[in-house]
Amino acid sequence: MPTEAEVTMVSTRPDSDLLQAVRGTLDGADEAILATAFVDTRGIQLLDAQLAALGPACRLLVTSVFDRKRTMAALSLAHQRGVNTRVLNWSRGTYHPKLYLAKAGSSSRAVVGSANLTSGLFCNVEVATSVSGQTSEPVFTSLWSFAEELWSHERSQDWNPTGEESPDLIEPDLWRLLSNEVRAGDVIDTLGTGAANRIFEMTQSGIWVETKRSAQEGAPKLVEPRMVQLAWDWLVAHRTLTNVTLLNDLRVHRSSFVCALLARLPGVRVMTSRPITLAIERADGGHAG
Repeated sequence: MPTEAEVTMVSTRPDSDLLQAVRGTLDGADEAILATAFVDTRGIQLLDAQLAALGPACRLLVTSVFDRKRTMAALSLAHQRGVNTRVLNWSRGTYHPKLYLAKAGSSSRAVVGSANLTSGLFCNVEVATSVSGQTSEPVFTSLWSFAEELWSHERSQDWNPTGEESPDLIEPDLWRLLSNEVRAGDVIDTLGTGAANRIFEMTQSGIWVETKRSAQEGAPKLVEPRMVQLAWDWLVAHRTLTNVTLLNDLRVHRSSFVCALLARLPGVRVMTSRPITLAIERADGGHAG
């Protein structure tokens, strides 16, 4: 008796299981194709462990017509993980799929829905179908055929770093809030421990921070824009944020400093310091793509 594919619905509301479904699709896979219109560095960061494990066995196909600078920064980050990257800019209409497809042995898994490879995987209102079963089943025959056709399309072109990629940037709305509240030379104490973090340089392409350890090593450390932006996106979407969430769910390093940084912003309150928990009273959330 042939088995049937298992189909479940996943979403960002109310269950918040979409991100885990995408990660689970890729975990332990032998190969994968991600065909998604929008991509940014936050999306790559959210799947960092899975992409690094797959390396060149993962293929990422996106378009660059919507936000070329953001796309180029994301592709550069994916390329650093060894991912094969291509760009497909459709001649008529718009390349707009959201397909996460992977294969392990004789079985396949897929997430097909509305979510791009951005922080929209947790902060937008998104819904998708999660499917698992034998690769020989008709649904996977169709999905793999569709994905391979897109990958090999005549307008699909390999992307490789040129040395002129656009940098990862903090989004303008968040950058305006940060630059109004934090400046070079400020000292921000880590919540809970009180460890000092001196802001060496504030730029939209990253925040350079000097700690006791980095001072001994002779150079400040960079906190990447995607780390700060992911934390802000989660806080705006869920109204609370903990450093445990940053470490375990969002894979943000320097989580305690990032929490202390965001605590400087208007409307953000420190609820507890052990564990570090922030709450937001008001924010102008933006669309994550």
